[in-house]
Amino acid sequence: MAEMRNRVSELPNDAALAASRLDGGLSMIDSLANSKPTWAGREVEPPAQQAIETAKDAYRRIFTGGFITDRIVASGEGGVALCFLRGDAYADMEFLNDGELLACTLDRTSGATEVWEFSLEMISVTADRIKDFLARHAARSL
Repeated sequence: MAEMRNRVSELPNDAALAASRLDGGLSMIDSLANSKPTWAGREVEPPAQQAIETAKDAYRRIFTGGFITDRIVASGEGGVALCFLRGDAYADMEFLNDGELLACTLDRTSGATEVWEFSLEMISVTADRIKDFLARHAARSL
């Protein structure tokens, strides 16, 4: 019994695990600065420092709100993309080098796509909109 207690106490608590995941995501965003991204076989502009810092700020905000990205990649438009995947549903938030912030949802079954601009101040509204889209798609898949 004591052996089991020792093993359990060695497991990371929820706060430590969350901090580790947050740090991992922020490090992933930072690592994009040194990347040579390609999109559909063509080289694209790597993320600028402004896009990286804005993406990190947004990532912290949505992570704190309980929304976890599935992928973090360089955007094909030049910048950073935080991506979310649920079955045939795809969504992202892009933080472009020119300062533009775009969000997108795509239903890969029907091809329906929606793209909109957002501001960092409205990141929680954008995250909720994407969460709702992914939840609706997941409900249809059941």
